[in-house]
Amino acid sequence: MLKLLVVSELNASVRDGSTTHLQMLLTALDRQGHDIHLLLPQCPGPVEVPFPGTVTRLPVSYSSNSSLAKALGLHRFQTMAKREIPLMNRKNAYDACYIREGIATYGAIAGAKKAGLTTVVEVNGMISQELVDVGYPSFLVNVRDALEGPRLRMADAHVVVSKGLAKRYAARYGISKKKVTVVPNGVDAEMFFPRDVNEAREQWGIRHNRPIVSWVGYMVQWQDLTTLLKAWKLVSKRSDALLLLAGDGPDRMKLERISAKLGLGASVQFLGRIFHERIPLLLQSSDVTAASFVGKRPCSPLKIFEYMACAKPVVVSDIPDALFVKQSRCGLVFPGGDYKAMADSLFQLLDNPDMAVEMGRRGRDLVEKRYTWDNTAKKVMAVIRRAGAD
Repeated sequence: MLKLLVVSELNASVRDGSTTHLQMLLTALDRQGHDIHLLLPQCPGPVEVPFPGTVTRLPVSYSSNSSLAKALGLHRFQTMAKREIPLMNRKNAYDACYIREGIATYGAIAGAKKAGLTTVVEVNGMISQELVDVGYPSFLVNVRDALEGPRLRMADAHVVVSKGLAKRYAARYGISKKKVTVVPNGVDAEMFFPRDVNEAREQWGIRHNRPIVSWVGYMVQWQDLTTLLKAWKLVSKRSDALLLLAGDGPDRMKLERISAKLGLGASVQFLGRIFHERIPLLLQSSDVTAASFVGKRPCSPLKIFEYMACAKPVVVSDIPDALFVKQSRCGLVFPGGDYKAMADSLFQLLDNPDMAVEMGRRGRDLVEKRYTWDNTAKKVMAVIRRAGAD
């Protein structure tokens, strides 16, 4: 078993898809007997996410809403990580350093290489594009790429969550394809599991038998909730189904205005941010689940695996990394941005509950075979060992 130093810039006081991913992966690695030491920045609020192993927090916080202030805070974290990692490994305390790529990783990579550690970087998205999408000034993004590129090429290996992302990431930063391995996201199949719909609804507090379609996630532009709301206008004209949207984000108020403008009324409920532990119950209370993304964005959405783990059929846009939904017949895929096609897919499942149940069953079977966090952790460890750790 290996001793791993894991470095991330994530804010552990916020429970979101990123912190959930890190927590679930590290929990699986810990369960498999590996020794985990996590290095994080100081949380600006009370710690919400319980991580396994030892956690060290460097005295750097970046809670400011200013993008420039946040960038400077992250730079301080990287500067400290570059200095601290060699000190932490003075007595060869670790076998490898596993770094979750974020806005900045250059200091952590430099520190790990100086310490003589096998260095593996985990990649979950095209960070530069995401920064542009949420309004970061282009000069900051360009500075970020100039700092990151050379350091990313220094890493011994890269774990990337999807094939499409792996191709774009390697091309953008000039990284050898031999160093890049695709390891999809996973799901906690014991936390997200099939359950009787009526039992789940009773526990959630739902007092009706209307069909329910649910969506869970971060309300931001690339999630393309506008297409879902437009599709729902068509659905609501001939069905009494209810659309439940769980989550928060910068686009929430805009989406609520769009919903009102479309006249969706009580057929849509914005639930806001709900505790992670309550998400399985929401999905178990649903008949169909939905996900839509802008364009052909490369990603490996956690929500799809969570939907499938609860044995719910998925209606998803045709991003390359979600085509397995169609291939495995655990849901329906529609052309991204085509709200009429999305509405047709929703109608098809709502009108054919037996087909929906069968698709959900296939999704659960696929999760158990391929997409648990334990499977993901084993693949990650194989990459770390091939990169030189032993």
